[in-house]
Amino acid sequence: MKVAIVVVAFIIGAYVSTKITKKSGLTGGLLFTGILIIIAAFHTCWNCITIAAIILPMAMGSQNAATSLTPINRTTHLTGPATDIGINMATGNWNKVIFWILRWIGFPLGAIIGFHLVHMVNHQEINTYTTLFCPAAIIILTGIVQKLTIDIPLLDVEKPVEEPSHLIH
Repeated sequence: MKVAIVVVAFIIGAYVSTKITKKSGLTGGLLFTGILIIIAAFHTCWNCITIAAIILPMAMGSQNAATSLTPINRTTHLTGPATDIGINMATGNWNKVIFWILRWIGFPLGAIIGFHLVHMVNHQEINTYTTLFCPAAIIILTGIVQKLTIDIPLLDVEKPVEEPSHLIH
């Protein structure tokens, strides 16, 4: 039942973020993601269910949807970027190699930072609010900065988003 709640919350987050992102662009989707994370920082419960257990998967679905509607594509896949590194090395497209390497580095870096934050919370060195508020602020600032600097456009959202052909086996 708990897994089903997480999956449904993820889908709801992706649905709402898609609607917001279509109207407000990537900035809107990232702001929605950040706001969800900030809401999750407040340890609220409803019928003995921690709201964060619902809100955090919604935030993950929200970020995934917002970035999937842009040329950035999904920000949660590890093997796709690693494949793209190899493909672009083989074709000599070194700008894309650098792009994909930097993007790929973000995955283990995020895991390391997350691990240390959880450790610090468990040892009561910092509180949960701080561990959630910081990434929420980063996501919100990223949305604002991208809007002010490069304003990443949306893809043609009427067409379904397909997986890159190198991921289809």
